Amino acid sequence: MAANLNGAHGSQCNSLVELRIAAGVSLDQIESSTKIGKHFLRAIEEGRFKDLPGGLLSRSYVRQYAAAIGCSPDPILQSLEPPSPQSAQCPRKEPKRESAGMWLRFLSLD
Repeated sequence: MAANLNGAHGSQCNSLVELRIAAGVSLDQIESSTKIGKHFLRAIEEGRFKDLPGGLLSRSYVRQYAAAIGCSPDPILQSLEPPSPQSAQCPRKEPKRESAGMWLRFLSLD
């Protein structure tokens, strides 16, 4: 599932691959400039976002890819699945409360 995006100068492009080719940029060039592996770049082009590392790293990869081909990352980022509620929240630990008994023992030492 490749994303349909408006390319530079308002022309309609059917896929990210077409945008990249129109920009005259190869996957090797993008890999070299961004240090993102080709398998991740192909996953972005093919819309296989589940194959990306996830979280902020995926969003960063998409932004770098979009910058390399000269398009806005926004339509691609909208295609990314929102994070699940469980992964978005860090488990919180309640602060350990000191018992009143410890304070009473401390005060009674006087």
